[in-house]
Amino acid sequence: MVTIYADDENWTARAGRSGMHPDDIFRSVNQLSAGDPTVVVISQSNECGAATAEVARAAADRSWVAAVN
Repeated sequence: MVTIYADDENWTARAGRSGMHPDDIFRSVNQLSAGDPTVVVISQSNECGAATAEVARAAADRSWVAAVN
């Protein structure tokens, strides 16, 4: 499983999700390499196994703004 960590915290598990199988992220193209902006599925539902666009959810989350100000 490929999981996402930030500041030593497993954000994939924090979201209640499972990581993706490495084949889904790195074959036939490494979807995490630098390049043009794109959406990459990095987690899937624990309940039904459906893939989710967790990066888009995280990018839309602005709850941290209040903490900075």
